[in-house]
Amino acid sequence: MMSKTKKSLSSREPKRNPHRPCPVCGEGQLVPADDIVSEIDGYTFVERGRRCTKCGEEFIPEDESQRMIKVARRLGLWGEPLKLRRKLSRSGRGTVLRIPSDIERSLGIKGDEEVTISKAGRKIIVEITETARRTVARDIARSRKQIRLGRTVSLPQLEREDE
Repeated sequence: MMSKTKKSLSSREPKRNPHRPCPVCGEGQLVPADDIVSEIDGYTFVERGRRCTKCGEEFIPEDESQRMIKVARRLGLWGEPLKLRRKLSRSGRGTVLRIPSDIERSLGIKGDEEVTISKAGRKIIVEITETARRTVARDIARSRKQIRLGRTVSLPQLEREDE
């Protein structure tokens, strides 16, 4: 007796439509893109995915996202938030919290930044306020344009352009 091996429907390779309609606007087509830029904590990742020809919305496949997450974990940018134990001290009438030097380096803190301090339950949230003229969103937009044009731009070059 001869047994036939059947393939399940789920294991069949789906037909690849290179230009699918955009699920956001419904008008444009999703075309392959090799220059999708994502930023995590000052690190820029360039990924492959699809971009809508009409609205510009970008879609990154799961395997590409997982690859970016894996690299971000190796760099210490992804995963559980860093929790360090520190002892508070008194200075005059205020309480002082010292920031470890490795966190200073990773955030690029020089010691003259302004911060916003807020309270959420029993948590203290310290955020560095953006005082520079350039914003992260503008830097990303400029970086995307340069990548699409096939150029590589460094941060000092971007800073010189703003002056």
